[in-house]
Amino acid sequence: MGLELTVGILPATAAANAIDRNAFYYDQFAAINAVLRELGLPEHHEPETLRDAAPPLIIAMYGHTGLHTLRRIAAHLWAGLGVPEPARRGAAGVPDATGDPVLERYFDAVRGWMGPESQRCPMAYEHLIVHSEDRGYYLPQRFQQVLLTPASAGIAGTMIGSAPVLLDECRQLLGALGVPPELARDDERVRAAFSLQGRGTGWARYGIEVQTCLNLRDACLAAIEHGAALVFT
Repeated sequence: MGLELTVGILPATAAANAIDRNAFYYDQFAAINAVLRELGLPEHHEPETLRDAAPPLIIAMYGHTGLHTLRRIAAHLWAGLGVPEPARRGAAGVPDATGDPVLERYFDAVRGWMGPESQRCPMAYEHLIVHSEDRGYYLPQRFQQVLLTPASAGIAGTMIGSAPVLLDECRQLLGALGVPPELARDDERVRAAFSLQGRGTGWARYGIEVQTCLNLRDACLAAIEHGAALVFT
């Protein structure tokens, strides 16, 4: 199953004449605003057109696999273990980070505060890790803790992240991996590192993780620039 990052979901669905999907997202943002009001947070007003008539940003991810490999890096840093070895491609050519024991420790810690009465402090990298892997929203406003929404709200993915905080997390991860700040996601060096996952030197050993992080970084920047949600689709 694929994963795309979309900034400008309303103009994207309107341009595709996806009337049902367009109506679905209007309803989703109404439900999100009901949750924001309940939490005392500013409402989000999703734009119907992007600034300067920019086209929607749609970035294809490396399925859910890329997201898992980056979450694995973040979990190791959360645990104070430093950057682990790159995720290795298995027999099928696809790295599998879902069974990483440190990432499982992170999820165990998360399960401890999922109850409605829990009191907690924000966890490092929670906006990256504590979010649906295939649907849901990051809003262009800053809040430190991921918002857990009730199932009755009907919000896809149930957990709402902050694009500015996710951007901070991505920048921290890129720094930990030694990625040059000016590196673009479509740079030939990134494409080469992606193909040579686990080989090379320095950040280039982490091609899948770096490509995933750059994609998320750029989507967060676009969300903040346009005041639009970053949507997992």
